[in-house]
Amino acid sequence: MQIFFVKIALPRARAAGRAARPMVAPFLIAVVALAAAIGLWFDYSPAWRQLWTDVVHDRNAHLEAGLSLASDVTSFRVCEVVRDIDRARTWPPLHDLALVGIVAGFGPKYAVLPGLLSYIVLAVLAFLLTRRLAGPVGGAVAACLCLASPAVRAFATDVMLEGPGAAATLGVLYAAVRARDDDTPGSWTGLAIALSAAFFIKYNYWLLLVIPLAPIMLPGALCRLDRGEAGWAQFVRGWWRQPFAIVTLALFALAAGLRGTSVSPTLALTAAWWSLCLQTLVWLRTTPGRLLASDPRLGPIVKWHVTPMALWLAWPGKLSSFLWFLWPGSNSGEFPTTDRLGGFTYYARVVATDYHSSVVTACVVAGLALLAVFAPNRRAGILGVAAFLLVAILLTAPHPNRKSRFVHSWLPAAWVLAGCGVGVLARSQWKPWGVGFASLIVATQLPALTARASAPDAGVRRDRPSALELTDSYLPHLADARKVAVLSNVPLKFLARWTYQDLYDRPGRMLTEVPGFDATRIADGNHHAMSAWLTTTPIDTIVLIELPATSPWYVPVPGCAGLEQIGPILRSVSGWKMTFREELSNRGGATVSVWKREQR
Repeated sequence: MQIFFVKIALPRARAAGRAARPMVAPFLIAVVALAAAIGLWFDYSPAWRQLWTDVVHDRNAHLEAGLSLASDVTSFRVCEVVRDIDRARTWPPLHDLALVGIVAGFGPKYAVLPGLLSYIVLAVLAFLLTRRLAGPVGGAVAACLCLASPAVRAFATDVMLEGPGAAATLGVLYAAVRARDDDTPGSWTGLAIALSAAFFIKYNYWLLLVIPLAPIMLPGALCRLDRGEAGWAQFVRGWWRQPFAIVTLALFALAAGLRGTSVSPTLALTAAWWSLCLQTLVWLRTTPGRLLASDPRLGPIVKWHVTPMALWLAWPGKLSSFLWFLWPGSNSGEFPTTDRLGGFTYYARVVATDYHSSVVTACVVAGLALLAVFAPNRRAGILGVAAFLLVAILLTAPHPNRKSRFVHSWLPAAWVLAGCGVGVLARSQWKPWGVGFASLIVATQLPALTARASAPDAGVRRDRPSALELTDSYLPHLADARKVAVLSNVPLKFLARWTYQDLYDRPGRMLTEVPGFDATRIADGNHHAMSAWLTTTPIDTIVLIELPATSPWYVPVPGCAGLEQIGPILRSVSGWKMTFREELSNRGGATVSVWKREQR
């Protein structure tokens, strides 16, 4: 029996070993990525203050939101937590929630940890996706290109959404290919959760994914609706017969009619969305609705993606912010461009110089990606990844808001296609050439793994002074202040808020704008508005930051010309006394002063 038992156990052991083998390669990729991330951390850690060189930058807003939420959560201020979530209009709160435990326990220096984790996850997902499409050789190449990219490495040590967004994007693509291959409820649930993660990180990441993935998600359930108990005619009639149909259409029409008028359409839009959700709940109890909810493909999508997204957009103001953010005509950036075709050349230059170790590498990646797309023995999933990449390029390049980091979430798909191109070679009659080519690519990228990370819009800037020098000069003078306002000729409210919150951890948000003050232009009414506010405000301490054009922190933000009036008005109004002043002469004459209300 003992011998017989061993004879039976050995095949089982071999089967277990074969089942475990697919996990060895991703584990090795994760180890290499972890080592690269540790190297990035040790390079970032001594110079972490140089990450904060810009007084006007989105990273200040991201950290301010995370710090504010962390303070309110750890202090059990429930009403303030609700307000924090309500304020998450431009960006959803998933990244803020990830920062809560980190900044509450360790401080702002460690706020880059989500970026470092995303750097590791990105490499592993690039390997897994490419291996599924074209084999492990191509997967190693795709992971190496992700880890060696200078801009990807720079964003790994930044408090920005680009790193998590890139990882979430590849996560959705991998889940979509897996769902298409396995076609199980579990695989479709994974796709739904990945889509929800992309949505709650940043809306445009989700939009770029949904457009090419919709043809993958819809056909199964739609074909099921078209046969048996529910045909298309019954489907359409059932939808229109719901009691909220006319109300929904009327409210959406009202919201559209209010657009561009002095009346905000937010309330009508929220009511229309609530009506649509109620109508959908009623419809799901009909025969077509039950078939859709029970479909093994669309059922998990409805439960794990559509439902949380619908609930989020039902929050007052969220839907209007969602539409504003995705509409190019409204969210055109600080410096909108009118040359739509120029975006293609701009982003081609960005991809070649910022995201690859050399222009030659970028050209090789482009050639391999084309080989993967046009190879006769390609997998269907390769075309899906290529479709996503094409949609992303066509929507990003003509957009009037143009920044180098806007390629970050979708460019790893090109590296996946490049890896697939290598995999196509490795699986063909030119297998030795394919393996040799892969080895050459990996070898040429290895030096980039030890090079210092750099990107124009991310990471530590050792060539510029930290803006924390500004805040360090006045923060010690606010210890006894009850209510504080920080005013400046540059809109640096998020920097002022997060540095104050980090040091003092006080409830509520610091005031950084004067009510009734027209910041867009120099106007006579601004003197009256600010003088009246200075007389009646409960603020007892004002910090005034004045940045001349010679200062390295000065930013000419459009629509902020009126802010130049703040300093002269404050100095001309009685009832306030300057208690501290410092001129940073070595920083272009930047001046910081603290004003206290005079005791009567």
